[in-house]
Amino acid sequence: MAGYCNVPVGRKGVSARIQLFVRGEKYDEQQLGVAEEPEMWAVFPLPDGNAEDFSFRFTECGEDQAQQLARLVRITDQPADSMTAGREEMRPLVHFAPRRGFHNDPNGLLYYNGLYHMFYQLNPYGLNHANTHWGWAVSSDLLHWTERRPPLCPSE
Repeated sequence: MAGYCNVPVGRKGVSARIQLFVRGEKYDEQQLGVAEEPEMWAVFPLPDGNAEDFSFRFTECGEDQAQQLARLVRITDQPADSMTAGREEMRPLVHFAPRRGFHNDPNGLLYYNGLYHMFYQLNPYGLNHANTHWGWAVSSDLLHWTERRPPLCPSE
């Protein structure tokens, strides 16, 4: 079973750090603004495994608050953002925009083997400049883009 850890986030959410674990080993860690009424969903793809292989915890907030935030998290077999992805307030309709999150500053556009490759700053887990990943998308016509998994992600 591969699945998704879905966390509701928004600009007015509670600031907390989520740590995701697979079989007890830290898999990912990001700073989020966790919100009861999401403006978007932070979607963490999980590797293959059983439900008991996955766990998470919130830090940098109080114990009671961490328990409240944990109740908002959804572990599902599909991303939970079908109602919010690509529909955020002020999202451009013609320019490239990733499926979810905050993007900024294109860092490179190149043409290789029949495809345009665009790299850009990306926070796939929130609506502000944080959790900076290097986003990647490809296109054959500069109008229709396919996102690829970020090639560079924050780490310790």
